[in-house]
Amino acid sequence: MSAIFALANQKGGVAKTTTTGTLAAGLKKQGFSVLTIDCDPQGNLSMSVAAENQDSATMYEVMKGTASAREAIQHTSSCDIIPANTILAGIEQELHNVGKEMTLREKLRDEQTGVAEEYDYILIDCPPSLGLLTVNALTAADYLLIPTMAETFAASGITQLYDTYKSVKKYTNPALRIDGVLLTRTER
Repeated sequence: MSAIFALANQKGGVAKTTTTGTLAAGLKKQGFSVLTIDCDPQGNLSMSVAAENQDSATMYEVMKGTASAREAIQHTSSCDIIPANTILAGIEQELHNVGKEMTLREKLRDEQTGVAEEYDYILIDCPPSLGLLTVNALTAADYLLIPTMAETFAASGITQLYDTYKSVKKYTNPALRIDGVLLTRTER
């Protein structure tokens, strides 16, 4: 079973995507199998690894249920990825089913079409918000890693993320643990 990490912070510009990509590259270099999941409708992680996100399945199709996690995986020279694009932004309005916060967890762990057994690590790059996509990522994850900068506004984002973490832990994923807070964009 994979160790699944959600990299989240509601503050934008704190290097969540850069951290996800760098961590994936480092783990791959160490010989681990790594899947990255771009849960950010901006699709920056997808673009950084040159994933095709126009004519193939993306996180949008996985979340909507029209593609399995396995069908959406792309193998790039950098890493395996389930890519995202701007269409993913509309998923919150389209998912009206009960248990919608469990969608990603179920897709990754499905016995027939899931991929949690196939990778050593799954890294989920979250959007800079605490909406349905981030809640899905936290519900699917074993660990929460919080990239942040050492500044006031970033610290307030952590406080809000912590409240969301507590709710997810209470209602949808009691096993979720905070793996740490990672300071980014620091100078020596």
